[in-house]
Amino acid sequence: MNFKIPPYVVKRSYRAKYPRIIINSKNPVPFLEIVIPDKFDESGIPFFIEEHKAWIEKTWTKQMKKSVVRLSSINLPVSIPLSAINETWGLERDEAIEDSYLEWDYGVLKLSPNTDISVAVFLLRQWLCRKAKFHLMPSLWRLADEHGFSELKAVRIRCQKTLWASCTQKGMISLNCKLLFLPSHLVKHVFLHELCHLREMNHSKRFHSLLQSLDKNAKINAAAIKDQWLYVPGWIEIK
Repeated sequence: MNFKIPPYVVKRSYRAKYPRIIINSKNPVPFLEIVIPDKFDESGIPFFIEEHKAWIEKTWTKQMKKSVVRLSSINLPVSIPLSAINETWGLERDEAIEDSYLEWDYGVLKLSPNTDISVAVFLLRQWLCRKAKFHLMPSLWRLADEHGFSELKAVRIRCQKTLWASCTQKGMISLNCKLLFLPSHLVKHVFLHELCHLREMNHSKRFHSLLQSLDKNAKINAAAIKDQWLYVPGWIEIK
């Protein structure tokens, strides 16, 4: 059987002088990254990968063998509830799908029966990021406009392990796609929390006063959200 290049992500690096391939084995399953210099033409990535296909196959196969035991106890969900947007998606294997990619229609996600757990998790994480981009990003922009936070300059979606969101001094807010699993009122609390950081990059009295003026239940929500990681399914933590 011919080896198929697994799904990968492309990262640009201003420090990189040459493109390189990284197979991250620190997580339960390997994770393939292609790191390219800022000025590297992405159209050349397939050729670069093909040149290093033998190395990728050897290294990926070796890392996958180490992951078999860790993955044996992991099951994919039969449904994925996204409380933040009041949607629940079913997940099923469909023999009509021959390759390792994700299809979705009418609230059902479909995977090929041959898609292994590592690829399935990767595809589901990518899908969650797209859902977050479609639903969460516009909501944050509307909330910023509603409360006059002109300091907001950019929003991006990430899949972070320990932070619901983060803010930079340049006006960028990063949102965790896992916010989709939270109730909508707690998502709004996170949004307001980060918007307040655009003006107060700390947790001073002025910050809490500003947050309290926008979220009357700020203290209750802040306490409640500490336990919300329990609602994030374990499978999404696999990289």
